[in-house]
Amino acid sequence: MKAVRIFVGLLSLLFALQAHGDDFVGEWETVEVFENPEFYWHRMVKYPAWMKLEFVDGELRGTYVDQYDRSCEFELVAVVNAGRELLLNHCGQTKGADAFAPIHRVKLVDGELHATVVTDKALFKWVARKVRPEKKPPPKALGRANEEDGTESDLEETGNGVE
Repeated sequence: MKAVRIFVGLLSLLFALQAHGDDFVGEWETVEVFENPEFYWHRMVKYPAWMKLEFVDGELRGTYVDQYDRSCEFELVAVVNAGRELLLNHCGQTKGADAFAPIHRVKLVDGELHATVVTDKALFKWVARKVRPEKKPPPKALGRANEEDGTESDLEETGNGVE
């Protein structure tokens, strides 16, 4: 009987998280990037110029096209803070073992996604709006892989050590 209560509790938690995650579901297009003059590599750290978030098998997942027209799946998509925030991490790896991978902390504010990109410090911010269905399809890079090694990441071209 205790196992059934635990199962029902976990199932309820899953549905609660999915309900909160529903606010983030959809196609989004970045409309503004706020540069940080103290972080001179701000143009090199990837951010989603376009992204699609959806539930797959009860789990929130996402694909994106970055500002360099490269596409990939987010390595991490997590709903946190009782469904009020989303954490995103793009695919790929940092240039050096000592660098922190950027995490995009995202909140829904007045129908827009407001993000702060952080490593061991805040780097820059971006804002995305939901794409209207009548708008053009996603950028052409979606689904395009790096031809050299079969990955969807091209870190050598963006080189900054914190990517």
